[in-house]
Amino acid sequence: MIRHDPYAVSPPGEPFDYIVDDEPLRRASPGSPTLLEPAYSALRLAPDSLFRNWRNECVTIREEIGLVHGLGPVAVLHIHGAIFLYPRGFGADVLDFEATVIDPAGEAVISVGAGGAHRAPVQRKLAKVLDWYRTEIKLRDSNSSPLLTVYELWTDGRPLRRAS
Repeated sequence: MIRHDPYAVSPPGEPFDYIVDDEPLRRASPGSPTLLEPAYSALRLAPDSLFRNWRNECVTIREEIGLVHGLGPVAVLHIHGAIFLYPRGFGADVLDFEATVIDPAGEAVISVGAGGAHRAPVQRKLAKVLDWYRTEIKLRDSNSSPLLTVYELWTDGRPLRRAS
């Protein structure tokens, strides 16, 4: 659905990756079909290029276990996001999209609710989400620490000082 967002932000001008935006990542144990613990199976990802409110450039993911014939239990990601289309007035028009990814750590069967000219930017955003997911799976399975969150990356884990 295309909608006008009066507070939309344009995508980062420089190359970026996604990292966890808010709370620390709570990973399932190594070998689990899912990356996230079931009680903490939803999170928001943001670009790692600046410390700012990315609004439409963030994506939210929700993970669950699905049963696929021949594969058994696999992770299923439900991804919600938006892409910046063009500035208009005070803000911009954005396209909201939803995608489902079955077995994101493996062959990744992807179903997307966006097409036409807008398909390519949606696919680029989904590729970044899958890169983040697969990196976290590798780190988890090698007993390495997760990637930094936005907060950790930009504040070195220290609280931000507020201007009075």
